[in-house]
Amino acid sequence: MTAHNAPPVSDDASLEAIRAERDALREELDRLLYVLSHDLRAPLRAVKNLAVWVGEDADALPEEATDHLEMMIARIDHMDAMLVGLLEVSRVGRNDGAIDEVDVKQALADVVAGLEVPEGFHIDIGEMPTVTTCRRRFEQVFHHLLENAIIHHDKKDGRVSVRAVAIEGGHRFVVEDDGPSIPEKSYAKAMEPLRSLRHSRDQPRVGIGLALVKRVVEFHGGELELSPASEDGRGLRVAFTWAPGWPVV
Repeated sequence: MTAHNAPPVSDDASLEAIRAERDALREELDRLLYVLSHDLRAPLRAVKNLAVWVGEDADALPEEATDHLEMMIARIDHMDAMLVGLLEVSRVGRNDGAIDEVDVKQALADVVAGLEVPEGFHIDIGEMPTVTTCRRRFEQVFHHLLENAIIHHDKKDGRVSVRAVAIEGGHRFVVEDDGPSIPEKSYAKAMEPLRSLRHSRDQPRVGIGLALVKRVVEFHGGELELSPASEDGRGLRVAFTWAPGWPVV
């Protein structure tokens, strides 16, 4: 019997197989991330409850022990917030909601209304377009960017500006603040989940915000870019492109 050679696999077919394997791996990793984040929150809440119960007997504890308990509860809350963020990252693209006509000016007003903006802190919003997109994810991006600008500002009279520019195939949105900046060498690190740029006893700087923003923006056909807001090193400029009606399903 004469052996027959298998027909050669085309480059296109090989590339398609690699892409399918990559997508399957990403989906499996997202599923694992969801399960881990979800399941870790239950024991974390149990630990917090124990700490709170011990704290209720604070009169019988030394002052130093009370301080340590308060610090532990704060760290638990921070960890829980990170797990919630990881859950959000794993959910991007899943049940995001319908594609709607979004009045960006109104959407930003709704976002600002849901933030704790300190007295004397100003958020300036320029002329905004109407875009066709997923409202929930679009507002989520602005919520994280504005909240980060407020939380990490080192003054009570800070200012954040939001502006939009029409570009081919969509819009470019820019959120710029006048607070402490991020070193340019740390931009890539800042957009990775659970990476710490600075760490202090009072305010650990480990988060998920920019990583989630990057994931959402890229899923919706855009790109995220960080740059200095001024020549003197103050402020951070976060710009992202957003393709209308994306993703196409």
